[in-house]
Amino acid sequence: MKRSCSLAIVTTMLLSVAVESQPVVENHTANLKVLFIGNSHTFVNDMPALFSEAARRDNIRCDVVMCTGSGWHLSQHVKEPDIRFNILHGHYDYVVLQEYTHPFGPEKSMHEAVAKLGEWIRAAGSTPVMYMTWAKKGHPEEQAELTNAYTSCAKEINALLAPVGVEWWKLLAENPDLDLYRSDGEHASLKGSTLAADIIWKTIKQDYLAKKY
Repeated sequence: MKRSCSLAIVTTMLLSVAVESQPVVENHTANLKVLFIGNSHTFVNDMPALFSEAARRDNIRCDVVMCTGSGWHLSQHVKEPDIRFNILHGHYDYVVLQEYTHPFGPEKSMHEAVAKLGEWIRAAGSTPVMYMTWAKKGHPEEQAELTNAYTSCAKEINALLAPVGVEWWKLLAENPDLDLYRSDGEHASLKGSTLAADIIWKTIKQDYLAKKY
């Protein structure tokens, strides 16, 4: 299966627009660098670029790098030498981890891979973020397994948890006609990817501002 580690950096420049009731970063040269590791649930619709755009709306410049493989598990990424090198020497503030989802599992290999990735991330002085994905269209009962796995992995490596899957189903419960899926019923539509990007950004932003102020 095709895998790529794109070192092309997507950069968003700061705008002097204050967001209502949100802290605004005063230093307009402030910069965050974020690495995304995952598969198509990360690269579809250029989700990291949407994440960077969400940061721009909050006046924060964010550079993103994406290492993804179509259908890849985190256990496969761990075996790639460039992943370890990129984490240790890429000078990232945050590293976002996303596991294979449809079908999900085996959970044991996810925990093992996350433990090793978390070790490298902490050694580099970066903060890990677990990007919780969503269950297939029409199967909300499958979300609990994903939620539990991502939550436990986050606790094990003291990572931030971006609860995209949980918020995904909350939004669908309130707006059942909202089209968050592509036609395959698994991947995100542009709306779904935008939702994922916004939740991941909100998670990181809260941590970033807490550290900064």
